[in-house]
Amino acid sequence: MARVKDVLNEGCYMRKAVRRILLVLPLLLAGLSVSAQDKAAKVAQALEKIRAGAFWGAQAPAMELAQLAPAPTESLPALIAALAEPSMPLRWSAAKALGQMGPAAAEAGPALAKALATGEWYPQRMAAWALSQIGPAAQKAMPELLAAAKSNSHPLVRREAIQALAALGPDARDALPLLAEKLEDENGFVRVAAAAALLRVGQDQHGLPVLVGALKDTSVVGARVAADALAEVGPAAKAAEAALVA
Repeated sequence: MARVKDVLNEGCYMRKAVRRILLVLPLLLAGLSVSAQDKAAKVAQALEKIRAGAFWGAQAPAMELAQLAPAPTESLPALIAALAEPSMPLRWSAAKALGQMGPAAAEAGPALAKALATGEWYPQRMAAWALSQIGPAAQKAMPELLAAAKSNSHPLVRREAIQALAALGPDARDALPLLAEKLEDENGFVRVAAAAALLRVGQDQHGLPVLVGALKDTSVVGARVAADALAEVGPAAKAAEAALVA
């Protein structure tokens, strides 16, 4: 009988606890909603400050925007629209904010692809980086990524586009011929990125000599950059272990 009483008491306690949770939950959810709306308002304010400022005057609000990362999904329309505006700092900042959102910014893929294909190299590079962060949705930007990797006039844009292709892994297999071609790029950073991308996309080890060479000759990209590239590809880079410890 005592045991039955205990069970009944426990059941009563649990029902009261559940009722309390159900009473508090709407308030918590409302608080989260208000917080997201507040953050979205701050993102909009930062974008407006960047829009209004000249190049140097945009630096402080650009930092404000970066500190709000990740922006809430409510900010997606404003950030996507900013990618098409005349202000270069605004386009750069918007691309960075979208990249910091990760896969939550997947719907920005087409706008980021367009930003990669047009304008100055500075926001182009950030658009390529953002595409590397948004996940599988970036596969739709393959044509723009391939074009940027192949022939963009700035090596940092070519490198970032290659790294975005690498982030897609096997889904970027169509890029393998171009990645092999980029092992001969005039820029060391691009060559190292292409070598690492070959491994990540197709387990292709033709680029290993480039990575090992970069480890041994620090004038190419610096040993740390080459070692980081090898670390990204993991087990596929075992052939370079001797160079890593030499």
